[in-house]
Amino acid sequence: MIPFTIEYLETKEDKELVKNLYENNIAWLRFRASKIIGSDSAACADVAHDCMVNMIKHLDKLKTLSEEKQKAYMTVAIDNTSINYVTKHSRMTFMRKPEAAELDFIGDDYSLEEEVEKKLNVEAVCDKFHLLPKRDQDLIILKYDLRLSDEHIGEILDIKPNNVRMTLRRSVQKLKKLAGNKIAK
Repeated sequence: MIPFTIEYLETKEDKELVKNLYENNIAWLRFRASKIIGSDSAACADVAHDCMVNMIKHLDKLKTLSEEKQKAYMTVAIDNTSINYVTKHSRMTFMRKPEAAELDFIGDDYSLEEEVEKKLNVEAVCDKFHLLPKRDQDLIILKYDLRLSDEHIGEILDIKPNNVRMTLRRSVQKLKKLAGNKIAK
């Protein structure tokens, strides 16, 4: 979508700027989106492209920024775009009515109240996740979203593999405290 959008920019300078921003940052934008959205690669790609389109809308502002400030601007833009996606997606999922086929698979032990409570707990955790220090966020994402081994996490975050489990437990406890103890054990 972005290469198509680039063609409609007025000046060659603008086209080149957007092309360079896209080529140099699209993988990073997708990675950054995955920190908020999770491991849904298609959603991360969509969010990264939406972010680029929004940045094209504010191209005049981007042109005035240094390269370092452009990166900071893109960080805020991708985080906000990701949060908006999660908010919209969670509302749509929460409000969606079960299809008749889905009702066939719901057992006698199904409780709508428990389902609503689970969704509210997930929302509470998602709302507070960004308040964790970056290292704690990374640790939780690597373990629970990407399902990496303790050894691999230790290599990535420069933590001894024996300490990954303890550090992860502390990170989850911090998140639990921030979310008002709404994380299930």
